[in-house]
Amino acid sequence: MTNSERPAWRMALLLILGYTAYYFCRTNFSVGRPSQLAELARQGMTSEAATVALGRIATIGVVAGICGKFLAGRVVHKLGGVPAFLLGGLGAALATIAFSRSTSIGLFGVCWVANRLFQAVGWPSAVRIVGSWFTAGNYGKAMGIVSLSWLFGDALARAAQARLLSQGGDWRIVYFASAGVLLLTVLLCALFLRERPLAAETKQAQEAHEPIPVRELFARPAFLCICVAAFGFTLVNVTLSEWLPVYFTGIGLSQSKAALASGLYPLMGGVSAVGFGIWGDRIGSQGRQKLLLAGLLLTALSMAGFLLARTPQIAFALVALSGLVAGGPYAYSVGAAALDLVAPKQAASVNGIIDGMGYLGAILAGEAVARLAVALGWNGAFAALAGVCLVASALCALLMRRAAG
Repeated sequence: MTNSERPAWRMALLLILGYTAYYFCRTNFSVGRPSQLAELARQGMTSEAATVALGRIATIGVVAGICGKFLAGRVVHKLGGVPAFLLGGLGAALATIAFSRSTSIGLFGVCWVANRLFQAVGWPSAVRIVGSWFTAGNYGKAMGIVSLSWLFGDALARAAQARLLSQGGDWRIVYFASAGVLLLTVLLCALFLRERPLAAETKQAQEAHEPIPVRELFARPAFLCICVAAFGFTLVNVTLSEWLPVYFTGIGLSQSKAALASGLYPLMGGVSAVGFGIWGDRIGSQGRQKLLLAGLLLTALSMAGFLLARTPQIAFALVALSGLVAGGPYAYSVGAAALDLVAPKQAASVNGIIDGMGYLGAILAGEAVARLAVALGWNGAFAALAGVCLVASALCALLMRRAAG
């Protein structure tokens, strides 16, 4: 690392810390769900009704997140990368505290929607900040490493929250502690995180560059391929993030062990994201799209493998495998892909569109997955995930062929 690169990597480290803290206020809904379901049962709700109710809140939260993603680009453009990043974190922390104090399904939903709206600003802000500090030849590696914030960060959050549960805490304590982590990290980023000012000639060049209309973006096969891949990967990622603790408690693990085991997916996904980023910088954008297709196919196989899982140990191995094959391609599709398509100044807006298109798939990860699991068992849910990934693979293959032609 040269002296000129050190400030950029310091900013990357701050983004990793900051967005990891964001995830403390996202994984809590998943990790705390078994405890929350038990509380609702004590209040008189049936297990099935409570599961569907929380699944519905997850779905509504995803819809709010999609709306936030499509609007995030404008917010980041108006405020700048760092102010938008801080605003998103502060709002998410306050919404999490409000959730921890709520006592009804309706209030849970309102607080979760607010949380997801604020969270939607965080990642596009991070993409813009990375684009301001790194050169095009390092986008893949830089975004792959910053993606550790929501991959390793997800695993770290789950481990910390599992620790609280193992010591006798309930979901409300998990929420309150998670908000405290995010508030402290927002303060740290407010003190030290900066967006690199553009050199005068670079600023003039970017201002002279006409923004790409959304209609033109959707006419590009490469952009559509990334959106389709993001749809499939986001559905898998959100489903596993939301429901693995419930799945593991259903096969006999305690709440704390289930929370800890669910961290295998983001942990292995982090390894995959860094490897994909380094390899992707070497093979270029065309090679990265081929890796997206391979990742979708392998993810379909790993989801199908859950149909044969007979022991917790086999399930652990499949969760780890899913992280390895899906983590890197997913991190690229919702990260460096935007920087491959447009100039850094537009990257937040394009990333918001890609991430928003991906989260259209995540709508299915809440109530729809809950209903599948209740009606058909978890085998039915995993079979559906495998089918979606196969269809997404076919569409990506067609779009890549069209782009090559």
